[in-house]
Formats: sequence, structure tokens, C-alpha cells
Amino acid sequence: QRFGLLFQSSSIETVRNNLLNQHKQEQKVAIEWIENVLKNPQHYPNLVSNQTQQSTFYDYLQMRNHLSSSLYTLLNKTKTIPLMKHDHIVVSILYSKQDSDYREGKFYVGQILYRLLKNHHSRFIITLCENNNTNDQISDGIQLIRRLLPVFIVNSKSESLNVYEREKQAYLQCILANFQSFPNANYLLLLQDDAEPNSDNFYNELLSLIDNRIQQQWPLDGQRKQPAFIKIYHPRWLIGYLHPSIYIIIQLFATSLFLTLFFFFLFYLYETMMQNKQNIYQIQSQYYSRSSISNYIFWSNLISNNGKLLYFIFYFFLITFVLILLDHSNVSWTWRSLHPTFYAIYPAPSCCLPGVIHFRQTYTQVIEYLNSIECNKNYAIDTAFDDLPKRTNLQTYLVEPNLVHHIGLYSRLRKIRDIGKDIEQKASKYDLSMRNLKSDMVIKSLLPLSDEKEQNHKHEQHVLITEYLIGTNKTTKETKEDEHNIIAVSPNDHRWYRLIELRNGLRCMLVTNNLLENEEGKQEDQEQEEEDEKSNQHDTEGLSSDAEKAFFKYHTTTVALYIPAGSLLDPSNVQGLAHLTEHLIFSSSSKYPEMNCLDSFVSYHGGTIHAYTELEFTVIVIEISSNRVVETLDILIHSLIDPLMLSETIFDQIQIIDEESTIAQFDDHYRASRLLAHLAKENHPIRNFSWGNKTSLKDFVSNVNSTTILKQLVKDRYCIPEGMNLVMISDESFRVMQQRVERLFCLMKRSFKILPDYIGLKEPWNTDNFQKFHLVYPSKRIYEGLSAMKTTKYVLI
Repeated sequence: QRFGLLFQSSSIETVRNNLLNQHKQEQKVAIEWIENVLKNPQHYPNLVSNQTQQSTFYDYLQMRNHLSSSLYTLLNKTKTIPLMKHDHIVVSILYSKQDSDYREGKFYVGQILYRLLKNHHSRFIITLCENNNTNDQISDGIQLIRRLLPVFIVNSKSESLNVYEREKQAYLQCILANFQSFPNANYLLLLQDDAEPNSDNFYNELLSLIDNRIQQQWPLDGQRKQPAFIKIYHPRWLIGYLHPSIYIIIQLFATSLFLTLFFFFLFYLYETMMQNKQNIYQIQSQYYSRSSISNYIFWSNLISNNGKLLYFIFYFFLITFVLILLDHSNVSWTWRSLHPTFYAIYPAPSCCLPGVIHFRQTYTQVIEYLNSIECNKNYAIDTAFDDLPKRTNLQTYLVEPNLVHHIGLYSRLRKIRDIGKDIEQKASKYDLSMRNLKSDMVIKSLLPLSDEKEQNHKHEQHVLITEYLIGTNKTTKETKEDEHNIIAVSPNDHRWYRLIELRNGLRCMLVTNNLLENEEGKQEDQEQEEEDEKSNQHDTEGLSSDAEKAFFKYHTTTVALYIPAGSLLDPSNVQGLAHLTEHLIFSSSSKYPEMNCLDSFVSYHGGTIHAYTELEFTVIVIEISSNRVVETLDILIHSLIDPLMLSETIFDQIQIIDEESTIAQFDDHYRASRLLAHLAKENHPIRNFSWGNKTSLKDFVSNVNSTTILKQLVKDRYCIPEGMNLVMISDESFRVMQQRVERLFCLMKRSFKILPDYIGLKEPWNTDNFQKFHLVYPSKRIYEGLSAMKTTKYVLI
């Protein structure tokens, strides 16, 4: 508190109790006010829409099918068509639903919402991010605010992470949810649930800061790179004179020097006027006030007089000491709080994130950085943000003075029940050996490793979510609560499954028969495993083609990769573009420039490769000997990351597609699908010729920019790990398979792209023409004469 070094009238316990009682009273008022808003929405037209009975903030919310939307969910869907607004600012509060009873003084989020909503400004949109870290019972206060505002549920799939990593995940998911749901917002103020505005004029102060300072210093047109974020709160005692920064020390000495000069100047004027007669008092006063500055009389007298100079130095240090005593954290905060014009913005010191302004221009880089690090007890998210300027080209800043203050007695984002330990205790009851496998299903949670183990298992840093080790037969009671992440396994299937998600968002299912090796192999060193893998490769290096096929017969790995890009997005003037991209993307890359390198490599080593393009996705399936999987996947990954797309290759692949199209005309399945496409609505993309041929692609192949267009298409729609699914089936252990997936597929960086939106493409066959019977004669019988047809016909209803 201010003047804390001079006055201390109460004990810490008394102050704490008084503060708690104050919180209880304010939170009770907040609950009553929110209940009144919900009961009488007609009295609050700026907060609640009369048409939808939802908050007006829903009017600007645009929920699309984002690649990262699996990380968060919107609790209540919007009931109206989104409005376009380009100058709004989003304020989002990140809170935990546990320990939020206002009767105990812990309903901080309601206390802050009351301040924000009661004095609401039309340029601000307020949302909530609920940290879904427990299954605790929801309090009445949380139920109220859920009904009032848009609520994003974050951190719903992080049970196996430590509390510090979960805190980081909640933070980054909240940033993603708000920027993706409000695409026209350039700024996001992310508040934690115990950061309360300092004054009722908070909105005007924030607008003045953004419009007059931030936009002037970092324009939206991108002329100057915007920072990673700007903090609007920092503990006063952490940037006080006991924990100094260069900026604070300079500011202290500058203030002391100014005050010392001011007082000496006043004393000099007084001394000079007393030496003159009364009748020329006014003249001398004006003269000396001017000459003291313009003719440096004051300065020369001060410097030439050693006694006065010593007095000046003495009073300078005296005033400095008095300033420290009066306001021991930062004396300038007092006068800078008078008006936003006086606000200072300087590089942010370490610690604390109760209130942070994020920028649309740089938020993806912040998310990428957070995904690249892992938080733990000694490296929490605020410490991680301290390293952000060192590891990226972004800067972080702090606004002086604070615009919010910390009202909580503790942070509940970290005080959460460690569900991972509960799972581990349940899993420890089971025997994972093949001889004593008595349970129907085994769940094993990968808990954070100790510091010593973490150094020896660096390959596990890419794994994001819980891994499930699934056996045969039906799901047991212990796994019902997480059933959405469990694989339904046939009783006759004796293989084992593991689900993992990499930090770049790629989801992977590992399938193996080799459970025993998996459990025993975890005790071996990683270096030994790599030596075994190299030895395995050398064993077949000199094998003949027949011998390698024999080896392949008993040691195979199958990999299937799902890519969320299909032919529905083909432009009407380039029909078949997705099919052409599928042919080209796996033909060559910068690292492997040989033509059809992937197909040639797989075929040479006795494997098979198959790729196909559907309406909404593309799939590639590869089966090859296990000792060739690493090279195969490396070729595949680099084909997605950096394909060559040579012009001569484009022409050759169009020739192949045209031949495939000609042959497919006599395939009954293809003919039936074309009939379905013909019966769809006019102008619906499903009517397009998704296969493609020379005619539909002739304009594209003649385009001089075709290579550039294809490369950009791959970057925007294909090389997006958040939307990919990978399945790997092998006789190798989970440990070996997982290491291969992490080492290779983590070469793709998270893209933060938006998934294609097919909402407007529903019911393509809602036409009168489709409500009929259509007979399709098999092509085999057409050449034998229609009159002789006696075979079964296709009937489309």
C-alpha cells in the first residue's frame, strides 16, 4: 500500500479478514445485479437482445469450423446472424469454475463482471473462458454468468498434464477462441478472474490507451511490427525501488532532480526579491523570472557557489529519500494516474499476467511459442513469457500505471485437483503383463516426468494429451467418464491401441500386437533403441528382391494419413484441382527432387501405396516393410512441407488423370456417383466434375502461375497438422512407433488455419428431380444389348 513504510496501523491478518469481508459484500451485490439483468432484460437493452434473449455480444460472434476448435467449445450457440463490426475490442475473463461460492468471498469473476457490465461501453465485447479443469459441482454464480455471456470451455482434454501446463493450455486456448470467434477484433484484453478495474472510467482509459497511444505507436497497417502483448498490471512492489529496473531508477532521479531544481529556483527568486526595494518588487520579479532561464543567472550562481552546490546535492538526495518513503513502489504512478496522456509504455519486467492486451497481428506467433515450450513447477507461464523476446522477434511491454488491481487472495487456475494422479492410481491396480491381463481395458496416463527423467526422454516433449493403452473386449467402468476418447474394440481384436496428439495438433492412433515388448522396452535407453533400429536396417541392406519380400511379409507397417482437403472446394473453372493436387503433392519435393520418388521407393522395397480424393478429404495409405518406414515417412512429410510442383510434372499428371477418367467411365460405381452429382441442386459444388480431365484443367495448365498457385494451395489446405489424422499399424512396440511419429511429423508446424466451412452446402439433393426412381444399367450389359438385359439393376431412391 502507499505510504506503507511510514504508516502500518493493522496486522496482516486483520487486513486479510477485512478484505475478505469486503469481497463477500461486493460479490453478493454482483449476484443480485446479474439476477436482475436475467429477470428483467428489457431494462438492459445494451446487454441483452430483445429478439434472442441472449447477450448482445453473441451478435458479433462468428463460430466457424476451425482446425483448433477441438481445443475449446462454445457453451451456448448463437441464435442470430453475426453482425459485422470492425472497431470493437474483446475483453475476456479466464476463470476456474471451482471454489466460486460468493458466500465464501471466492466469486471473483462475478465481482469483475459487475464492474465491467454496469459501466459497459459499446465498443467492447465481453466473453468468458471457463477453465474446465475439474468435475466439481458448479455453483449458482457460475450458472448465472453462463446464461448471461458467451462462454468458451477450454482445457477439456488435459487431464494428464501438470497444473502449470494446464494453466498454459487454458491461457492459449482462450486467446485462440476469442480471436477466431471475433475475426474483426484487432485487440484482446485477457483478464484473469481476480483482476478488477481500478476505476469506473476503465473503458475510457483503455480506449485512450489503445486509440491514442498503441495505434499511434504500432499502426494496424503493419508499418511497424506489433508487440507480443502489453501488460496493464504489474505488482507495485515487484517494480519498486527494492526490485529496481533501469527505467524506474532513471525516473526516480529525474523526478528528484526536477523537484530539487524547482525548490531551489523558488528559493532563489525569493532571496533575490528580498534584496530589492518594495517599490520595484514587481519589475524585479518579472526580470529575474525571465533572466534566470534565458541568461542562466540561476545556473551560474548555483555552479559558482560551492556552498549552494553542496546544499543542492544534499537536498537532491533528501528529496529522493522522501519520495521512496512516501511511495516506496513507484512515485510516478501517482501523477501518471491523473490522465491517460501521462501513461508510460516501456519493456515489461518479469512476472504476472492478470491483465494483458494481445494483438491480432502477432497472436499466432505467441501461440506457436507457447506450444513449443512445456511449463512445470519451475517454469510457469509467466516465466515462459519472460523468455519470449529472447526466443522470438517479438517484444513485450508494460503500461504504467496499473489499469487493474489484483483482488484475489490466491490464483485458482493452478489450484486444481490433479486428475492425472487419480488415473495413475487406478491404472496401477492392473498388471500389464500378458500373463495376468485380467481387465477388459487398461488406461495408462503419461504423467509429467521428473527433471532427471525429462532429460533422458526428450522425445516425449511433443506429446500433448493423455495416451490410452487399450486392450480387448468392452469398456470398463473406470473409462466411462472419458468414453469420447476411447476406441471401440471388437472382442475378437487382440491388438493394442494408443491415441496421441502432437503439439502441432496432429492426432495419431498407434496399433500394435507387441504389447509385451512395449512395456519391457520402456526400461531401455533411447540410444540402445536407435542402435537396434540401425542394426535392423543393416540386416536387410543386402537382401535380394525376393528375400526382402519374404522379410516384408512378416514385418510390415501400414500408415494411413487423412488430410482435410477435398474436391468440394474446387473452383468451378478448375474442376478436378484437388485430384490433380493429390497426384502432384506426392511426386517430388525439394529434399527428394526425383520424379515420383515416394511411389518408386515404396514399390522398389516391395510395398504398396494408394491415394484417393473424396469430397471433403484426401487419404494416402502406404504399406511397407517396417525397416523402411522412417525413409518412407520422411519422403511423405517433405512432400507436404515443400513440394516442387514442376510445370512438366503438372502436364504429365494431367495426362494420367485424363486416362483414369476415360477408364472410369465404364465403372458402375463411378457412373452412379455421376448420376447423384447430376441430380444435385444447381450451382452446388457437388455437381462439379471432381475427377478432372484435359478439358476441365486445360486453362489451369496454361497458366504461367500454376506452380505458385499449387504450392500456396498445399500450404493453405494440405500442410495443416491440426486437421490431420494418422493411423499406424505395426508389429513394432509403441515406444518405437511413437518416436518415429514425433521425430518426423513434428517437422510440420502448427498452421492455425480455418477448416473449410460446409455449413452452406447442406441438403444438396433437396430437389423435385431427386424424388424419383432412377434405373442405372450395369455397363457390362450395355454392350450385350438392352433387350437382353436380365441382370439386377441399380435403383437410386
